[in-house]
Amino acid sequence: MLNLMKYEFRKDRNALLAAGGGLLLLELYFLYCVLTKNENHLGVSAVFLTLYATVCFFLVFALAALNYSRELNSKSSYLIFMTPNTSFTIILSKLITILILGSVMALIIGLLGWLDLYLGFSAIPDANTFSEFIQQLFNYIGLPLHQLLLSFLMELLIFLVSFFATVGIVYLSVTLSVTFLQNSKLKTVASIVFFLVITYVQYRIVDILPSIYDITDTALKACINALPATLFNLAVLIASIYACARLLDEKVSLG
Repeated sequence: MLNLMKYEFRKDRNALLAAGGGLLLLELYFLYCVLTKNENHLGVSAVFLTLYATVCFFLVFALAALNYSRELNSKSSYLIFMTPNTSFTIILSKLITILILGSVMALIIGLLGWLDLYLGFSAIPDANTFSEFIQQLFNYIGLPLHQLLLSFLMELLIFLVSFFATVGIVYLSVTLSVTFLQNSKLKTVASIVFFLVITYVQYRIVDILPSIYDITDTALKACINALPATLFNLAVLIASIYACARLLDEKVSLG
């Protein structure tokens, strides 16, 4: 599996380096505005940096979907499925690679965000200390720090499960289109239709799942209330991976 993950890393290397270069340029622009105390451009640079950082994060998942579609539809790209690895192992390696790349990207963006928040705050005239600002923010939220961190970790887990369930549905949609429309030019359109239909059914089921709390007056209760939907999304992810592997092994001709 490690060799498969290395292959996935190499495929995305150039695109990720280009995205990182753009992020670096915007970061330097923001730092220049901070150091020169250019308040007119400080807000603009912060907005562009935030938007671009968000795009960089989701780029990891977009590349994963595009690469998988290309591998199943291009005669020069499907050879990875002809290696002595099971389809399940190949798909699992792709998801683990996405998780690692996404986590690294999120960590970099988070560290830069904290640094930029600190530097941007210091550039504001007559501001209180940064530590006092953070403490006031915690007090405003109304949560002790340990509860805030716990809620953040739970929210992160909920987000990851939900997002990977969506990635699993994307993989399943592409696999279904290749299965039923292997020689058709409408495979891309079919993938989109499959994705929309499956996602619609997924969200309709999530809507009817029971709530644990009738009133969610705290962030922790809101996270706990999301557990049924999270468990369902986890089941969707596992089912999508299993279905993709079975379809690739039994229905899709990769030769």
